[in-house]
Amino acid sequence: AVVSPVAQRRRVKAALAHLAALGFVEVHDLHSQPWLGPVLAEMERASELSMRVTLFVPAARLAAEAAMRAAWESDRITLGGGKVFADGTLNARTALMIHRYAEPVIGHPRGQAMVSPAALDEYYRTADSLGLPLAVHAIGDCAVRMTLDCIERVVPKATGQRIEHCEVIDKQDVPRFAKMGVICSVQPCHLLYDVEALERHLPHRLDRVLPLRELVDAGCKPGELLWMGSDVPIVPADPEDSVRAAVARRRGDMEAARAIAPGQALMEDECWACFTPRV
Repeated sequence: AVVSPVAQRRRVKAALAHLAALGFVEVHDLHSQPWLGPVLAEMERASELSMRVTLFVPAARLAAEAAMRAAWESDRITLGGGKVFADGTLNARTALMIHRYAEPVIGHPRGQAMVSPAALDEYYRTADSLGLPLAVHAIGDCAVRMTLDCIERVVPKATGQRIEHCEVIDKQDVPRFAKMGVICSVQPCHLLYDVEALERHLPHRLDRVLPLRELVDAGCKPGELLWMGSDVPIVPADPEDSVRAAVARRRGDMEAARAIAPGQALMEDECWACFTPRV
């Protein structure tokens, strides 16, 4: 159904109010639609914009959006870069893994790439020619590695290159984030919903789930190269969920023995530092 501009504005205003009530002061929209920039600009002119908003548009239309950004961009509304999906999800077993799933999807034993390395290289080159970074959705360890490999090949000059989710990271790839200056942008709250799927589909890789402690020890300082965000509307926006997951590594109703990679836990103050990135 077609949503009217009035309804779009009403929904955006309600969403921003909800996030503000949870303590958020800035939004990064990571798959922005063409109408969002203009709607936000209208809200700002009407003094209805309650926080700073950064837009990441699908990389395929990044150049076109960059050409039109002057029509809506301001100090509080900015074009942050492009968005690419490198793989799928853990629950669907389409997150791209280095090793096979315990119960793989027929035809895709290690998940599924949603972009080729060559295409991802080209997206990085295009974004970099515009002075903008990419935010790449990569959940599986193979997708994370592919993205890091692409950054290493292309060597983009734009700052703020980031990989979203990073729910599974192979041990040899952990130090690459700090070495290459790539932001690891995670949402630990997913762990609360994915415990059963992880236990069933990746019992042999549970030690590689959200290796947050290793990332920090390797030089990804909270708030600098290790970020946390809400991933709303896929999951609820409450930041307490991610703090709880990063510290306890399990849901509150679970026995301690079912914690996922408890050695990768962070301290609560480190989690809150991840929610206040210094950019």
